[in-house]
Amino acid sequence: MRAILVCLLLLALPKGAYAQVDYGAFEHRFTLNCGRPDSLNLVQNKRFIDSLSAVGVSANEEQFLRDRSMLSYQFYLLWKKEEDLIKAKDDALACWERFRNTACLWDLGTMYRVLGDCDRAIQYTERYIQEVPEERVNFKQVYLRYKLCRGTGREQR
Repeated sequence: MRAILVCLLLLALPKGAYAQVDYGAFEHRFTLNCGRPDSLNLVQNKRFIDSLSAVGVSANEEQFLRDRSMLSYQFYLLWKKEEDLIKAKDDALACWERFRNTACLWDLGTMYRVLGDCDRAIQYTERYIQEVPEERVNFKQVYLRYKLCRGTGREQR
C-alpha cells in the first residue's frame, strides 16, 4: 500500500518538481552545424532534444531554446514542412522574449521572411540592428533581406 501511495504522489507532482535537467551538462551531445543538413544527424539530434523537452530544462534554457529552434529550422530546410519552420520561429521568439538573446532577433527576421511575413521580418531585422554593436551587423545580409522582402515579396520555397 505504501509503495502505491509513493508512486501516486510521484505521478501527481508537477514535471518540474522531480525531473528537470541542466542542458549545459548535455549540450555537447548536440551536434548541429551550419553546413548542409544531414538527415541522420538531424534525427539523432531531434531524439536527444525531444528527450530533454520531455523532462524539462532547468538551467541553460536559453541555449536549449536556441538549439531547438535551429534544429527545427534545419528540419524545415531539409524536408520543407512549414510546421518545422513555425516551431523554429516559436522557439526563437520564446528565446528572445525570455532571455533577450539578440541572435534570436536575426533568426526571427529570417524565419518570418521565409514564412512570407515581410513586415515582421523587417521589424525584427531593424530591432537586431538597434540591439547589437554596429561592427557585428552584416549589412550585406541586411540588404539582401530587404531586397528579398521588398523586391519580390515572398521568398520562393
